[in-house]
Amino acid sequence: MAEGAGAEGLCSPIGKSARLVDAPFSRDKVWSILSAFERGFSDARGVISLNVVIAEEGVAS
Repeated sequence: MAEGAGAEGLCSPIGKSARLVDAPFSRDKVWSILSAFERGFSDARGVISLNVVIAEEGVAS
């Protein structure tokens, strides 16, 4: 990833990753989150940590 990648530079790879694991992806939802926190990760020293939870079908979360 490029140094100082902003929301635009992250949205596409997140979408591609979601498709690889057949996870739902909404560009509008992801974009709003990335835009809200862009200042925190646009610095080249920023760290992004994602937590993914997969619920079993038919199990309420």
